[in-house]
Amino acid sequence: FEMGVPFRTMLIQPGAIEAITDQSGHFVMDLPPGDYTLTTYTEQFVHPYCPPTQSTPFTVIGGSAVAVDLADTSSAGVDLRVLGFSGEARPGYPHGVYLSARNLGATASGLTTLTLTFDAVLDYAGAEPPPNVITSSTLTWNLGSIPPFGTKGCSAWLEVPPDALLTGTVLNYSVTATSTPDTDLANNTIAWSNTIVNSFDPN
Repeated sequence: FEMGVPFRTMLIQPGAIEAITDQSGHFVMDLPPGDYTLTTYTEQFVHPYCPPTQSTPFTVIGGSAVAVDLADTSSAGVDLRVLGFSGEARPGYPHGVYLSARNLGATASGLTTLTLTFDAVLDYAGAEPPPNVITSSTLTWNLGSIPPFGTKGCSAWLEVPPDALLTGTVLNYSVTATSTPDTDLANNTIAWSNTIVNSFDPN
């Protein structure tokens, strides 16, 4: 079984046309007839194997589909990387917080937890999927195993109290992914801030 590498950027020349592989490692591009080369951008954990060079020539003949298969190799173990961001925070309204953990490695992760810590002024208003553990300012999800090069994510909605005096308050968030083993713990936690802005009257 050979799995595709998702979300990998490919470059087609001439024309400097870029394509990104889908969740399964495939991509489709409509091209006029002609001779082209396909190049994969270098990534930290994935290396060209067959062909051993990164640029692969191919020819498109009018009206026919062309399949270009590239074999990559990786000896990287599990390495989780977390991402997170939040929407605009306004007094009296919930705002979204979006989190994900991506396995950059070529082997499946162990059981993985994703933990969001948020500012104490905020109230929990819901999440998808529901967290496994909810405390006053912390939400924890048990994500199970993340497949090689796979991603799992979740969303939370946090409400700002309806107090106009909170405008300008800086909110703090952090997200941590935990799994054993993990070859690089430096990218397992991120932190960011978000400033409460004025509410508005849509009328």
